[in-house]
Amino acid sequence: MNTRSFVVGGAVTFLAFGLVAGCPGTDSDLSQQVADLESQVAALTDELQQAQQSPGIDGQNGADGIDGEDGLSCWDLNGNGVGDADEDINGDGKFDAEDCIGEDGADGADGAAGAAGADGEDLTGVLARAQVDADGNNVSGGAEISASRIGTGRYEILVALPEELDDAALDHFDFPVVVTPWAIEITPGVEAMFVVSTTALDYADTDSDGVRDQLKLNVTVMKIFPGDVTAWDDGFSIVVLEP
Repeated sequence: MNTRSFVVGGAVTFLAFGLVAGCPGTDSDLSQQVADLESQVAALTDELQQAQQSPGIDGQNGADGIDGEDGLSCWDLNGNGVGDADEDINGDGKFDAEDCIGEDGADGADGAAGAAGADGEDLTGVLARAQVDADGNNVSGGAEISASRIGTGRYEILVALPEELDDAALDHFDFPVVVTPWAIEITPGVEAMFVVSTTALDYADTDSDGVRDQLKLNVTVMKIFPGDVTAWDDGFSIVVLEP
């Protein structure tokens, strides 16, 4: 830009010198001619500067560059571009993003404990159970069952039952009872064989509130081998079920 301004200024000086040297007239006429010429040159200079600042027409696009090399797939552990057997991490026969699974992270902290769940429902149907020894003592099980020996091989059983079970249609025969005698060795290497019978006696209201809450029954234990059939004091397990 400085070079072009110098050329324009030189032209003004040259033209002015030409006017002084070759044009007759008064000094005032000459001065006016020089002023007009300078004004024209200034206008030309502005036009040149504006032309230099205006953008030109876009040139043609250049040719496309050469494609770069393909990147590596995340599953391609050895970078050979081929799906190798040990790179099929999930074993589905494909080599894709599903095989790009990193190692398991550390376990997170345990969350807050959830609210307590509802009480479960007893689906066994068991109302009471106990182990009764040969002397008639409840040696295990809950307090729902009390027992006593009332004679050789004979035991009285009292079972506390929930009052909500009471129904006018029920009686003491409607409660299933399972009794299993204990195995005992009569002589070395010989175990006795027993049969057990139960007799339901009563379904009663023990607290006089109009609702029945106790089952009464007898258990009889008989030894049938070896020797003669006879009543026998023997322990047993007992389970009382819902009707």
